Amino acid sequence: MQEFGPIRVVPSPFEEADMKVLIIEDRPEDAVIIRKQLESEAPSGDPIQITHALDLASGIEHLQDDEFDCALLDLNLPDGRGLNNLRRLHHVSPKLPVVVLSGIEDERTAANAVKTGAFAYIVKRPLGQGEELYPVLQDATSSADDSAHTNLETINPRGRFKLDPQFKLVDWDEHCVALLHWTSEQMQGRSLLDLAPDNRRDELVQSLRHARDDISPIKIPLLLPDGKYRRVEIHPRSLRDSGSEWGLTDAEESRRAHQAMQVLDLILGATRDAVFSQDLDGQIHNCSYAIADFVGVPATDIIGKNFTELFPSSERASAQFILSAIRRGRIVRDLNTEFEHANTAKVPVIITIAPLRDELGGLIGACILAKPRAEGGEDQNWRRERLMLEERYLNLQEELSDLRQELRTMRPTGND
Repeated sequence: MQEFGPIRVVPSPFEEADMKVLIIEDRPEDAVIIRKQLESEAPSGDPIQITHALDLASGIEHLQDDEFDCALLDLNLPDGRGLNNLRRLHHVSPKLPVVVLSGIEDERTAANAVKTGAFAYIVKRPLGQGEELYPVLQDATSSADDSAHTNLETINPRGRFKLDPQFKLVDWDEHCVALLHWTSEQMQGRSLLDLAPDNRRDELVQSLRHARDDISPIKIPLLLPDGKYRRVEIHPRSLRDSGSEWGLTDAEESRRAHQAMQVLDLILGATRDAVFSQDLDGQIHNCSYAIADFVGVPATDIIGKNFTELFPSSERASAQFILSAIRRGRIVRDLNTEFEHANTAKVPVIITIAPLRDELGGLIGACILAKPRAEGGEDQNWRRERLMLEERYLNLQEELSDLRQELRTMRPTGND
């Protein structure tokens, strides 16, 4: 993807930048605001250099080509959403201080971002109205020599290791340690075959020996220090050298994700309600076939559209309210609104919204359930409640009249 810039606040030729900052932000207008804020906050004697990437892949390329003191990271990017962005960035540069600067006003996402390894979590605000950035980046830079930021037990690691031609471990990274609990010292020089079950070693040898970069992952259980086995996937990464590099992931996570997708497909195909998921910008990623009954357009034509396009112009306020609630991670139940049908008719619906989060607890979007609402249903409910209240009022009036009559009969007369 072509980058906007990169934006650079370059020091003079006679001085070196005191701070090199990488901004990963897909909105050019937000990147400009960030740049202006840093320019205004940085002391005149502290030159700062800023590089801007429009997506995560470009940001990772910059990290591989250059060194940075810290990074500002958005969580909603074209090629990554949620706290997985933070995990992928830490995988490339584990000691890089990362400040999450996001439009998501969700306390749970903020707390999990810091727990996962972010130095700080700051909500985007208009220029001059938000928290100062430069002092935060100074603190982040000064803490760069601290222990690794990433909580490896939290992030479902994707490890990397290297084997020599005899399948002995040459390198065993910290994510492999978190996944299988063998330290790099324990694995140095040890054969990977030692971790495979006896009846699977020959199979593993053949798979490793004849592996190609484009083959499917090798799924196999590997031994843990406590004597149990954990099912993993081994991915070829680089097979050009005499030693080969491999990736390691948890196969159980993949299996559960596959089962969840199967269940979701069944639900989307069977339900008569309109069910769909969308990201934080409102783009629809999945939807049930029944949505055609609500908007008069096949489900395949709805995917990729923005959620706000389903509403008539008279209900755009409802659409913006829903988007705002989604970006705050709120649950909204039984919201009465309308969809716009292709034949220009309005379809009354009742909407329920639930936040969608990644495995790290980061907010990535929402699941929306829309049920048909009988036209005039609100008026009918209101009339029913009014009739019940009027009936209760009449009953109370009758009871009050009876009490007054009893009171008269009990009141003493002047002759007593």
